[in-house]
Amino acid sequence: MWLLIFSAPCLAKDWMNIFPLKTTRAEVVQMLGKPQTNQSDESEYFEIDKQTVTFRWTRPNCYGQNSIIENQPISLDALVFQITVEPKEPNDKRYKKIVSELNEDSSDSTDSKKSKYKRSLSNYVDCLIGADGTSCTITNTEKGLGYSDSKAGIISIYYFPTNKEIKTWEETHQPCKVEQDEKLN
Repeated sequence: MWLLIFSAPCLAKDWMNIFPLKTTRAEVVQMLGKPQTNQSDESEYFEIDKQTVTFRWTRPNCYGQNSIIENQPISLDALVFQITVEPKEPNDKRYKKIVSELNEDSSDSTDSKKSKYKRSLSNYVDCLIGADGTSCTITNTEKGLGYSDSKAGIISIYYFPTNKEIKTWEETHQPCKVEQDEKLN
């Protein structure tokens, strides 16, 4: 039994027990109610507890370039691919724990400097410099977690599948086929 517990793959972080590549749109709608639709990209979002929570969906039966559902009707069996949480108040203290979890070094004192350095490279950092200062996005594909911050504070938290989950998904599903209509356009 211990082997099963310790051999389980690293799971993406959940948001309110909603997991990327596991939770269906039907389950999200049951939990959160009817979503609102962003007219510019047809994404779905919910206004919950001083947050805007946006979902990106993926097809439940395939992976690849045509797997993310955009600008078309989304079926109830679609799976959560990414969750983006945008606080109305960027300095909301709830997000500090998530940021520290993403940035924590989980190694112990016996790890070599090389191992710690390699682990820190698993974070992807992208910064933009604008008129109102710098905004950075930091993501970690091993944890399935990321965030964006600015001078104002945390502006977005991202939950998405880990690299291991994506690899497992691809091993158990076929690539999505391009629809005949898309081939003609």
